[in-house]
Amino acid sequence: MRFHESRELKEAGSADWWRLHEASLFALGSLSEQLCEAQDSGLTKYNVRDLLEQMLIDIMGTGVHQYPFLHARAFSSVAKFSSLISKGVSEQYLCNAAHAIASDVPPPVKVGACRALAQLLPESNQNLIQPNIMGILSSLVDLLRQASDETLHLVLETLQSAIKSGGEQSTLIEPVISPIILDVWAQHIADPFISIDAVEVLEAIKNAPGCLQPLVSRILPTIGSILVKPKVQPDGLVAGSLDLLTMVLKNAPVAVVKAVFDTCFVSTVQIVLESDDHGEMQNATECLAAFISGGRQELLVWGGEQGQTLKMLLDAASRLLDPALESSVSLFVGSFVLQLILQIPLHLSPHIPDLIAAIMRRMQTSSIAGLKSSLIVIIARLVHMSAPNVDGFINLLLSIPAQGYDNSLVYIMSEWSQLQGEIQGAYQIKVTTTALALLISTRHPELSKVEVQGHLIKCRYNDTFKSSSDS
Repeated sequence: MRFHESRELKEAGSADWWRLHEASLFALGSLSEQLCEAQDSGLTKYNVRDLLEQMLIDIMGTGVHQYPFLHARAFSSVAKFSSLISKGVSEQYLCNAAHAIASDVPPPVKVGACRALAQLLPESNQNLIQPNIMGILSSLVDLLRQASDETLHLVLETLQSAIKSGGEQSTLIEPVISPIILDVWAQHIADPFISIDAVEVLEAIKNAPGCLQPLVSRILPTIGSILVKPKVQPDGLVAGSLDLLTMVLKNAPVAVVKAVFDTCFVSTVQIVLESDDHGEMQNATECLAAFISGGRQELLVWGGEQGQTLKMLLDAASRLLDPALESSVSLFVGSFVLQLILQIPLHLSPHIPDLIAAIMRRMQTSSIAGLKSSLIVIIARLVHMSAPNVDGFINLLLSIPAQGYDNSLVYIMSEWSQLQGEIQGAYQIKVTTTALALLISTRHPELSKVEVQGHLIKCRYNDTFKSSSDS
């Protein structure tokens, strides 16, 4: 094997011995997934773990400045084979990686060290990590300031892992990390990969003990000023700000949701009502869904004047369901309306007929199966809410017109039977299939008049069904 050849060259005094060693690690790394599976299942006659650890331990005794590419490859190999190598070797390389990012070593070594840290930190013993985490975080912040566009993604990924592993100590460095990450986010707002990485780091900070309140206090003034004047902002900044806001709102305490509401809710609704930008509309829709999910019924009294918040939400739903809008703009309206139904059902009840009529019009003008499926989930949820008076809900559908069909019941059942197989998500599948069962169990006479695609199947009990594979 090439590894043994490299050892022989090293003993013979060759200056190029490390090239074969590095090439051997590269070859193993290119097959890391298959080798790990084979080792775990016992399908290989070679002990990959012992060979790999021997190669990695040999590298520890060499100079990082003399063989930077070899050390970089070793760190990358540790990241790829973290599930295979022993705890002792893994922990030694974790310490070496932490030392490397804090030292004056060649850039390839720091890149490899970041890869190792990103993989090893979540898997390592907290007793080993905690004494070193502040140094790791500080070194990564320094690296972030120097990172090129090519290495920025890796440094952000490593920083995210470090913050998640930092526990309560992350609170101490939040005032340093958050402003830098926000600056990276703003500077790279047009790059979806980097901006998403930055938001994920901010989410890790948000979830760290004691960091939520200071992070929200830091974000809100800037985001609020952006959303108030969306038309004068650089391309992508409004959509990115709404995405950041949604991240803050998810699973946040009510007090945080209220603070975000006071600063940004009205502006978010206005963007839905006035914007023509697809990204802004989609992200604002998701943001409104997060507002409702977090604020629930309390949200309705935060707006001051009675009924004003509900009116704004209904106005937003009305525009998003406007059949004149491009379907892609309305892509997330389903999750928004579903939150309205789930969180404020009593307040929404008087508006259900108008809502159903708008859903029918939106579905009839859309060719996107995902949008139609999300709206079918809403109808299914309304079926459940109508129980035990499901007959009454069917009668409501019969009273609502649908262009080209006798009524909304005929249209929705036709679409539902075709799209049920396209609906994804355990919750969505459960809601829609059980709603269909509720509808059928009523034995409403109008259901027998509905025609759906498929062919009849005769079962042994002489009941007749439509083939689910063709419906």
